[in-house]
Amino acid sequence: MSRRAAFGLALILLAALPAGGRAESIWEMGTPGEPLLPLDAHSLALGGAAEARWDLESGLPANPAQLLALEGFTFSTVIQLRRAWRDLGGGATWDETRQDFPAFQVVLPMPHGLRLGLGYRADTRSRGSFSLPVDIGEVVYELDYYQEGGLHRFPLSLAWEPTDRLRLGLAASLLRGKLEQEWIYDFPDVSVYDNPDLHYRDRRVRRLGRWHGTGAILGLQARLPRGVQASLRYETAADLTGEERLETAGVDATAVRPLSGHMPAAWGVGLAAPFGDALILSLQWSYTDWDTYLSPLPADPLADVSRAALGLEYLIRRERRRPLPPRVIPIRLGLRLGRLPRPDPLSGERVDELLLSLGTGVDVQEGRGSIDLAFFWQQLSVDGGGGESRWGLALSLRTSEIWMKRTTPF
Repeated sequence: MSRRAAFGLALILLAALPAGGRAESIWEMGTPGEPLLPLDAHSLALGGAAEARWDLESGLPANPAQLLALEGFTFSTVIQLRRAWRDLGGGATWDETRQDFPAFQVVLPMPHGLRLGLGYRADTRSRGSFSLPVDIGEVVYELDYYQEGGLHRFPLSLAWEPTDRLRLGLAASLLRGKLEQEWIYDFPDVSVYDNPDLHYRDRRVRRLGRWHGTGAILGLQARLPRGVQASLRYETAADLTGEERLETAGVDATAVRPLSGHMPAAWGVGLAAPFGDALILSLQWSYTDWDTYLSPLPADPLADVSRAALGLEYLIRRERRRPLPPRVIPIRLGLRLGRLPRPDPLSGERVDELLLSLGTGVDVQEGRGSIDLAFFWQQLSVDGGGGESRWGLALSLRTSEIWMKRTTPF
């Protein structure tokens, strides 16, 4: 597939995504928001069990050491489209459709075989609104509420290869968080009440909180005997600082106060092994110490999260006429088990996660780029029954350019 055709396919799929009318997830109303899936389609198709894969040219790796699998100047991004539904009881259902661009990254070749990565990852998103009547005895007013925010990180990564069996990566993770909230109090005409001197007035209150911090990510990949590959990733905890601004319509002064918080540490261990020439098995275990999370704004306590993932990739090779290399068609399967850090927003019970995925991919630009596609099904099961079912697809595009000094004149 040519470069022009690859970009054309990406634009067509972008145009096909729904542009508006999206309902937001019920998980996004709480802090720190709903955890997203900042994985490229190749990693997502393996259930996230991709960090140990030595040859996996993932343009959006969670382990910075994996940048060394890429060559030249590389740009990678991913698009996700998701549909979810939930039975709320009494004949009511929750149905939402949304799209996300949870990550992108640029990788640059450096002297001495180093790789420099500049990227963006959306960790959580918090967005939603509601309206409801509020009865305070003397009067019933309408309350409209809206919020939008999330937590994003911008990793600045450097990777190098001390030996042909060991890769090391180090990333500075720049954290940026925001939560914007707005309350609109709509009171009726108080003259219809017995006491016209209540002096209730319509009021708009807006709160904007912003915070930031810096953490570090340490990554390692190693090639062991018998073709086994291993990985280790550790993300340090990070302190958060920021500012809250509270504005009230009709009040000139803006209330300002400092914010502080704490992001938890996280780590992951992975293994991968080939079985013959066609099958690759990968495993991943990750842990996030969410119970040490301190939100800059009021939030419920969270629980630690442990996830286990299994990935299988089977390579179908079809011979072509010489001198063309064989065409390789990958079939990928993934499984991930874990839980969400916050309880169910409706029942307050624990939420367990099951993720199943299926995907494939195709090389472009004579192997210097790729287009990968993954389909996934995610079940969020709530203790005591119920839960939410989701299905979706992810499309990722990776393109690389290699510049070399010309040895002959034009």
